[in-house]
Amino acid sequence: MLDLKAIIWLENYLQTWKSTILVVSHDRTFLNTVATDILHLYAQKVESYRGNYDTFVSARTERLKNQQREYEAQKDYRDHIQVFIDRFRYNANRAAQVQSKLKLLEK
Repeated sequence: MLDLKAIIWLENYLQTWKSTILVVSHDRTFLNTVATDILHLYAQKVESYRGNYDTFVSARTERLKNQQREYEAQKDYRDHIQVFIDRFRYNANRAAQVQSKLKLLEK
């Protein structure tokens, strides 16, 4: 672990660095000061975020919330279609509609 003086020196040095550098740290303040881009490796995928660590955290949180909302909307839609299918499955007049809804659910 570096002392405060060394951390400040390293922050200043890395801020003037012209090339790409990989930094691994648990110090959020250090990451906020030094990072300009964040690569997040998760579930065998790499996601790129522009900005410092706090920007990454807020963008990732927002992305996860959006994914959850999309999942819930899709689940509600599938449940709605399933209710229609269950209700009209044996109605001869609605057989074609039921078949098309079944195909939708299969996708």
